[in-house]
Amino acid sequence: MKILRLSLNNLASLTGTHHIDFESSPLAHAGLIAITGKTGAGKSTLLDAMCLALYNEIPRLKGATGSLKDTGGQDVSIKDSKNILRRGCVHGFAELEFIALDSKRYMARWEIKRSRQKVDGNLKVDRYVKCLDDDTTLTQKISEVTPLIEKLVGLSFEQFTRAVLLPQSEVGAFLKAKDNERADLLEYLTNSQIFSLVSQKAAEKFSEVKNKRNDLEKLIGHIEILSEEDISALQQQQNSLSLQLQNLQQSEKLLENEKQWHLDRHKLYAEVHAKKEVYEVQQDAVNKSAGQQQLLEQLDEFQSIRDQFVSRTRLAPQKEQIQHQHTQFTLEFETLKQSFVAEEAKFTALQQKQQQFQQHLAGLKPHLEAGLRLDHAIDTVSEQYKKLHAEQSQFQILRLQPLEEQLRQQQQTLNQLQARQEKVAQQLAESGFLNVFDLEPQSTLQRIQDFMRQYQQLQQQNPDSLKQPLPELEKTVTALSENLNQWIQQHHSLERLEEQLKTIQEVRQQRQTEQRQLDLLQQQVQQIVQQSQEFEQLQSAVNSQQQQLKIQQEAEQALYQQIQTEQQAYEHLEQILAQQRLLHAQSVQDLRAQLKPDEPCMVCGSMAHPFVDAAHERLEQSLSQLQEQQLRQAKQQLDQQLQSQQQQRIEISKAQTVIEQQQQRCQVLQNQIQQSSADCKSQLLKLEVVTEQHNDLPTFIQLLANHTQSLVQQLELSQQQEQQLQQQLQQWRQQQQQLHQLQLALQQRQQLDQLIHPVLSVLPEQYQSQPPMLCLPQLQRQLEQRMQHLAVQKQLESDLHQQQQILEKSQYQLQLEQQNFAQLSQSVEQLIQQGKDLRQQLAELTKEHAGQVYRIAAEWRDALDLQAKTLEQALEQQRQCTAQAEKQWHQTHLKLQEFISQLQQIDRQLAQYQQDIQAWQATHPQVTAAQIEQWLSIDLSTHQRIRQNLANQKQALENARTAWQLLEEQYQAHLKLQPEHEFEEIEQKLGMLHQEKIMQQEVLNETDAKLRMNANNQNTYAKYQQQIEQIKAEEYRWGRIYDLIGHKEGTKFQKIAQEHHLDILVEYANQQLQPLAPRYQLHRIPESLSLAIIDLDMNSEVRPVLSLSGGETFLVSLALALAIANMASGSMKLESLFIDEGFGTLDPASLHMVMNALDHLQSQGRKVVLISHIQEMHERIPVQIQVKPVGAGASTIQIIG
Repeated sequence: MKILRLSLNNLASLTGTHHIDFESSPLAHAGLIAITGKTGAGKSTLLDAMCLALYNEIPRLKGATGSLKDTGGQDVSIKDSKNILRRGCVHGFAELEFIALDSKRYMARWEIKRSRQKVDGNLKVDRYVKCLDDDTTLTQKISEVTPLIEKLVGLSFEQFTRAVLLPQSEVGAFLKAKDNERADLLEYLTNSQIFSLVSQKAAEKFSEVKNKRNDLEKLIGHIEILSEEDISALQQQQNSLSLQLQNLQQSEKLLENEKQWHLDRHKLYAEVHAKKEVYEVQQDAVNKSAGQQQLLEQLDEFQSIRDQFVSRTRLAPQKEQIQHQHTQFTLEFETLKQSFVAEEAKFTALQQKQQQFQQHLAGLKPHLEAGLRLDHAIDTVSEQYKKLHAEQSQFQILRLQPLEEQLRQQQQTLNQLQARQEKVAQQLAESGFLNVFDLEPQSTLQRIQDFMRQYQQLQQQNPDSLKQPLPELEKTVTALSENLNQWIQQHHSLERLEEQLKTIQEVRQQRQTEQRQLDLLQQQVQQIVQQSQEFEQLQSAVNSQQQQLKIQQEAEQALYQQIQTEQQAYEHLEQILAQQRLLHAQSVQDLRAQLKPDEPCMVCGSMAHPFVDAAHERLEQSLSQLQEQQLRQAKQQLDQQLQSQQQQRIEISKAQTVIEQQQQRCQVLQNQIQQSSADCKSQLLKLEVVTEQHNDLPTFIQLLANHTQSLVQQLELSQQQEQQLQQQLQQWRQQQQQLHQLQLALQQRQQLDQLIHPVLSVLPEQYQSQPPMLCLPQLQRQLEQRMQHLAVQKQLESDLHQQQQILEKSQYQLQLEQQNFAQLSQSVEQLIQQGKDLRQQLAELTKEHAGQVYRIAAEWRDALDLQAKTLEQALEQQRQCTAQAEKQWHQTHLKLQEFISQLQQIDRQLAQYQQDIQAWQATHPQVTAAQIEQWLSIDLSTHQRIRQNLANQKQALENARTAWQLLEEQYQAHLKLQPEHEFEEIEQKLGMLHQEKIMQQEVLNETDAKLRMNANNQNTYAKYQQQIEQIKAEEYRWGRIYDLIGHKEGTKFQKIAQEHHLDILVEYANQQLQPLAPRYQLHRIPESLSLAIIDLDMNSEVRPVLSLSGGETFLVSLALALAIANMASGSMKLESLFIDEGFGTLDPASLHMVMNALDHLQSQGRKVVLISHIQEMHERIPVQIQVKPVGAGASTIQIIG
């Protein structure tokens, strides 16, 4: 990515529109560019504008909380980008042109406006991205711009602020952070939050898989499975019951067919009688409609003359109406004829009057034309007057008055400038002792600020170094140096002491590894002991359960024999009761009901009938209830025994399953004990704890305990030696670090004295006698005030000279404009007099020829035109009235002729109708007038309805007879198929079959349910067993992952990833640090996120980063920042780098070192842009973007170089 151009308008302190073109001279050929300006002038706003154009975010506001009231009254969040619009402005924008990954030029624009162009309007942000090579706008939706930018440049906002733009907070934050802060920064810089989540998910997944396996093992223990014998018996029972059920269904189907024959016979008999009744009803209806049939024949005969009767009746009243209308129109015809004659006379009189007016108008025409010429002359003068008068007014408002007001304001401004100049001169006289710094005030002020800042920094970092006088500090440094020389003579070198410590640590680690192996072996031996105990317990439990199973099987066999006996007794009882029920079947009851006193029985022939009365019926019912109760009790007892047998079989099956599972577990334990014992002995042999002759487990335990105790004693001794060496090494490093800090403090004290001496040496005695930190703040304020006063004085002198020139120019311009205004006024007076003369001539002309005075001749012409138009309208109106009267007269005459023709036609039709009627009556002398009136009252639709009703009755009668005959034939054919059983006998047999079928079906359903349940249990058991095996494999995999990276809080894998990322970052940083400071290398302290420095000039001594000087610290921080940028950008080529501040703490020597490093950095092909207010940096960098305050909180941009 490469930045080409930046444009912005009304952002923060930068008012107006500014353009920074990095492709134009002098920026195009400069590899190192400085953005300079006072604090708060708006230097960082340029970087904010870049981020706004690309991402609609501001790095400095990220993480801010709270909100502010906008001028429009709405709450705006502090971190909202809308806050950057300059106060009092209604519009602003940020526009960035860049080269993206596809090597095309793009422009991203961020624009903010206030609604209605008012300072209190609501804020609205617009954004768009445009491809300049294709001249196409890619998107204008706010939500789509940022994702599109990330795709074009390959960087998110966070990556952009680390790779291209390094703000103030990013350069040194990483180097100075603590371990926990550095961990957070690493997570933020590398987006490595996922590793913590992965560690948590690994722990959660391992726990989830483990719980899932435990749940399945609990479920599988409750599944019951039948034996092969039980399954075979149930299947045989199922086949037998199915065969019996099929036989019952076939018998039931035959009986159902016979029952359906009886039902169909009753249904056909009822339908035959119903159809016969319908036929008889239709026959009666036909007989009753004989009168309607006769009327229909008469109407058909009368239909040939019916129209003549109707037409004669209709034409008689119509003739009377036409005769009445003819009489009325005759009177109206005479009236209209007289009206037409009168209108024609009026029209002739109006024609004569119009001719007289035309002759009068021809005589006035020359005088009227003269008056119109005077009108034109008056209009011309009037237009000239209006134009000159308007020009005179505009001249006075737009040119004279503004010049007079401008002259007054310029004089007032000049007076104010003179007063301010006198005040500034008085203020400069008060600080006259500072005039020695007037040539280079900024350099002196910068030197004071650097001294105060370095003094405060030294006071915060090492306040004790300021309390001691400089000679005493030098003595302390000498004493520490001698002490360190003694350490070197005693131990030769720090590296040798570290090697001894490293050797002891390696021995200790080996012994700790051996101790961990022994601990694992002890756990394995304990596990073998526990498995042996569990094996013995399982063996004992299996023997006990086998004996109990044998007892249960014997009890079940005895119960089976008892059930067989009970079932035979139940079947015998059921046969007896069935025979008794047959004696009392419904057919016997029917025969009993037919018995009569003193008549023989149709079955036995007896004359006595003792069982006819109701008492014997109650006795029979009681006997039947008793028999049913005996049968139910026997059935319940048999069912209870069957249920008990089923329960015993289930218990036996459960016991067999448990015994098989325990036997399998015993076999697994025995194999595990043998395998574990062999593995344990093999490992003990490797560690030389036991020999080949030792085979028993108690011997293993005793020898393992003795070896572990001996190893613990050796480990304690190694730890004591290691602690002693670490203490010595720590004391040595502390004294070495203390010496370095004191040397650094001594160097800083000397640099402070050198820095402030040139300033204090030229000041009065009162400043030299005081400590610098007591007088420098006041001196700084006085010097800053004097600089401001000098700048104001210079600006006031320039402004006074410029204001005097402007005032003289305005006075001269006002004199010229006043002369022009006088000439305009004279021309206006001349036009007024000319207009008065023309109006006097027009008044005399109209008075003489029109008889009255007209203001303009056009009014006279309009009056004459109105008279002519009025006459023309009256003539045209009278012409229309005459034509209308003539037209009405002719229409009335035609209407009279039409009435006469209609009357003649009606008379001819009436004569013809009367002749036809007389001829028909002659052929039908029996028809009376009353009959004709009746037939005329019946209209044609009623006539057709009578015909249709009679036809429908005949058709219904025929249909009823056909349906009756068909059903009678079906009924006779059905009687020929009569079955052998009667309806009541069939009902009884069906009931018995239904009960038996229900019983058989219940037993069959119970058997099917047992078989299905057993099959489901087998499938479930196999499925659960397969799932358990799969889950065990998954549990093993996740257990390994959990051991490596899993943790409930997610810290285990997170720490590994952070250390790995830090190693990569250190490697990148060392690549950047090599050309900047080849003396140093960064190094990560093992087992932590702390950083140290390897000093290659000091025999690769490892030093803390706090021991670096200011310049060294910045170089290392810059290398880290560049490394972070490389990690953020990946393999992408970045040709632009912006660094914001970070140079304020550097002394001149360190600053020189940094500038050399930056020169080397730009030689790598990057355009480096620095933001700093350090004067020495400004002098080293010729190409600058200067941000200069212009007053009222506003700044402007100037590019120099």
